[in-house]
Amino acid sequence: MSEEKKVHVRLVRHKWADEIEIEKKNRRRKIIFICAIITAFIMGSLFGGLFSRPVVYQGNSDLAVLESVYHLMGNRWYFAKDNENINQDLLDSAIRGMVDDQGDIHTQYMSREEMSEFSTSLETSFVGIGIRYNRLDGNLLVQGVILDSPAEKAGVQAGDLILKADGVELAPLSDDDVQNRVRGKEGSKVIITLQRGQEVFDVEITRHTVHTSVDSKVLENQIGYVQITTFGDKTAPELKMHLDNLQVKNIKDVIIDLRDNGGGYLTTLQAMSSYFLDNGSVVLQQEHADGSIELTKTKGNPYDFNVVLLVNENSASCSEVFAAALREHNGVKIVGTTTYGKGTVQVVQAFSNGSALKYTTAAWLTPNGVSINGEGIHPDVEVFLDDALYLTALALEDDEKYQYDVVAEEVVSMQKILKFLGYTMKRVDGYFDKVTVSSLKEFQADNALEVTGVLDDDTANALNRAVLVKWNTQKDEVDTQLKAAIALFK
Repeated sequence: MSEEKKVHVRLVRHKWADEIEIEKKNRRRKIIFICAIITAFIMGSLFGGLFSRPVVYQGNSDLAVLESVYHLMGNRWYFAKDNENINQDLLDSAIRGMVDDQGDIHTQYMSREEMSEFSTSLETSFVGIGIRYNRLDGNLLVQGVILDSPAEKAGVQAGDLILKADGVELAPLSDDDVQNRVRGKEGSKVIITLQRGQEVFDVEITRHTVHTSVDSKVLENQIGYVQITTFGDKTAPELKMHLDNLQVKNIKDVIIDLRDNGGGYLTTLQAMSSYFLDNGSVVLQQEHADGSIELTKTKGNPYDFNVVLLVNENSASCSEVFAAALREHNGVKIVGTTTYGKGTVQVVQAFSNGSALKYTTAAWLTPNGVSINGEGIHPDVEVFLDDALYLTALALEDDEKYQYDVVAEEVVSMQKILKFLGYTMKRVDGYFDKVTVSSLKEFQADNALEVTGVLDDDTANALNRAVLVKWNTQKDEVDTQLKAAIALFK
């Protein structure tokens, strides 16, 4: 396999979705493999005559056995006939085994398709309408609307259900097909059918380039708020545009929100750090296997902002480097919860067939030489959000219902959500008491649902939507971490 090019991707997110899925598959493979060995031993003892005599492969290369197995499995293995891509699958499996068994969850072999998805995940602009959605009980629920996007200008709101695009129902489609329906050429139009509460209506949206990694606005008392969701390919110039805008408005105090930001490119980190640190400041130290230390330093002149950082348990890699550098150099205060604690550096080596190897090349240290690996960065002001905002979506099994006098985990979630939404709740321990019944009925009446006092599927979905709507439309009220950051300026 020949090398095509090197793409430097350092300090990436702790675990990508494909990494998690691969880990699950590997665990299943190991269990199956162990069972297969036991079965083969028993069957071999009972039916030894079914085996042909072993053939010893003669070779002097360290890879001779691997090459032999690859050849035999691809050409003589009986079940190879059932797989038209047997050679590529064998090769992918061999490389995955070589990589995954070494115990480094951040080192990963990616097939052509996985590499394509990986690269796309770090692209931070596209031509579309600018919404973020989740699938909830088969529906497409708007989770958020990107600031200054076509969707925001058209009045799309968090909590809306997306039903159709140009008359085509979207719920049955895959995410790729949904994307293809909603995105399109610059300046083209798409008619999106939405449901808000019980109302169903159409909005015509003109597609434009949407930048996805940075949002900003001005809060109370002339405090700037900048949310950075990733350190992607175009995040640095995006951030500069937003900072320039705040500077024109004579904003002096800025909150930078790195919550749920899992990292990205080192070059982006370096450029973004240069907006806040003096020229030549050390952003991080990379400690290589041979003990050598490589320094990454800022370039350029910083803005003159007073900064407070927001982080949480999902802030990782570049987010942690950025936060540590600003605190150690400038004394910037950090608000939120302890960060993830990923202290290693990865590089992606791309190959000529489109696949790639993402592998760890170094550990990283803060400018002062501190390792946060496995520890994370502890905030100066620790603040948690409401319990309801840490819940997974409330989901019921088919035809499952909960009513007065039962005890269940689903009832715990319902009670926490109702309390977050402002309904009276005396307990959140999972016991469905009379106060819970009364508050649930009140919620059902407020949301045009059948008033039964019973938690059913329709009510669960409405509760999930209500949480998203309140979080996205009343953030100044319910975001306790943001409130704490604002208070530091006061």
